[in-house]
Amino acid sequence: MYLIRDFQTQIQMDYQISLIDQEEHTEEWLFYLDKVAKFGLTNGIIRGGVTRILYDRRFIQQEETHTRMSLALSKGTTPLEAAYWITGFLHGSGLILIHDPYLWNILDQWVEGVPYEAFRDILPVLRRTFTRFPKAEREQMMKLSKKKNQVVEEAKSESLNLHPERGARVVGTLQMILGG
Repeated sequence: MYLIRDFQTQIQMDYQISLIDQEEHTEEWLFYLDKVAKFGLTNGIIRGGVTRILYDRRFIQQEETHTRMSLALSKGTTPLEAAYWITGFLHGSGLILIHDPYLWNILDQWVEGVPYEAFRDILPVLRRTFTRFPKAEREQMMKLSKKKNQVVEEAKSESLNLHPERGARVVGTLQMILGG
């Protein structure tokens, strides 16, 4: 197989493999995508998008997805690269954030920790990502951002070391990103 060079190619190839519907090809494809997702020098959009495909196809489980998102948004990743990873991961739908409070909290905690100067640079990327979601999804996310404490409880966030009072400070920023 050859290296995926852009995000649209990755989506088209995944669709074509699913049409073939042969277990051998599907397993080989998903194994290859897993390697791409783990390769740190690959573009963040591609790594995020591949991670989402692997999750949607049930090649990786929820816990592994949480781990990969945590790593992609860790302090060792530049804010811009992390924003690109989010763009790939959320391509097409943000429902995963609405239905998985743990992922929501990882993203929320990351946004909270991005330095102001870097945030100005990544805001256009995040805004483009979130404004592509249907209005109903954005509204649900807005509600989640306002009910931070409830979301934290649902995710059993004691392991995330979240600070609700700090989170309350980013509600305005989330409203700006979500276009609310």
